[in-house]
Amino acid sequence: AAAAGANALARPALAAAFQRVLFSSGFSSQDSGHGDAGAPALPGFATRGAPLTADNARAVLHASGSIPFLLTGERDIPGAPPGHYWDGGIIDYHFDPRPLGTGGLILYPHFRSDLTPGWFDKFLPWRRLAPALVERLVLVAPHPDFVASLPLGKIPDRGDFTKLETEERLANWRCCLARGEELAEAFAAQVAGPDPLAGVSVS
Repeated sequence: AAAAGANALARPALAAAFQRVLFSSGFSSQDSGHGDAGAPALPGFATRGAPLTADNARAVLHASGSIPFLLTGERDIPGAPPGHYWDGGIIDYHFDPRPLGTGGLILYPHFRSDLTPGWFDKFLPWRRLAPALVERLVLVAPHPDFVASLPLGKIPDRGDFTKLETEERLANWRCCLARGEELAEAFAAQVAGPDPLAGVSVS
């Protein structure tokens, strides 16, 4: 609650409660704990790099899917700075292109058309990535009409586990998977067509 409150006042305030650690097979054990070892930095947050290895991959994957304070996460992952590790979405919820430098365009397939910096920012409608930060970003997302045509008029989420019976939930999810293939085929046809930018909106 304290972290959420601090985040509401200023997003960088999260840095007082959480450390940002990036695992990569491109880092060595000597890089661990150092933000200048090739780990892309995010403005406002100190970033540390840690090696992703066969010895810690399972723990890293488990931590990356653990909702902070609701799931156990992982403690003191081998090769990484000491501490408790949870899903990094608390800071990096949606894609922020700033750590990736300044050259070229970035293609980002996403399930929605807006980008929320951190998980706590979901509840702050004014906290969205500024247009200037995503000017090189090519965001590909389903049209609202497509989402409305899905079962229950939405993309499946974990809330379905508590609201739907198992058979209905599985049927809905399978339907959405099949409809997702339609999107993939439509995107492939768009890119291969004579005018790949037809119908594209710029914001």
